Amino acid sequence: MRRIIAVAVGAAILVAGASGGATAVRLIGSAQIEDNSVRSVDIRDGDLAAADLQPSIQTTIQSALTGYTVRESRQTLSGDTEGGPTKVWQVHCPAGKVALGGGEQIGEAFDLVDSFPAYDETTRQADGWIWRLRPKIAPDSDADVWFYVTCADG
Repeated sequence: MRRIIAVAVGAAILVAGASGGATAVRLIGSAQIEDNSVRSVDIRDGDLAAADLQPSIQTTIQSALTGYTVRESRQTLSGDTEGGPTKVWQVHCPAGKVALGGGEQIGEAFDLVDSFPAYDETTRQADGWIWRLRPKIAPDSDADVWFYVTCADG
């Protein structure tokens, strides 16, 4: 008999505890949260919108997303002996813009040796992007390649 009573009391405590927790979740609101006590780890991913951010942060984000352009250069490059001398290609940003990054679409005809910003010696800013490619196709073959540089207001 004592065992049945102990089990019943335990079950009642579990039910009361579970519903008490649910009630607490429903009762905690903005007024009960101490200022500056909520941290990033307390916020579920994806729950903040731009309107939740300070105006200065909103302005920074908006200005970062404007004033950029992507320059593209499509070239038909000829092959060389496999592993032959590298070919160098460069794409510049429009005047007044700086390079943020570069990309390429070279397919199977070339190996990318490296790519890096091109610097203007006068302004000391990246004003384009440079690629070095090593051919993997025969000397009498051609292949189309594309180069891209993303530029923004400097």
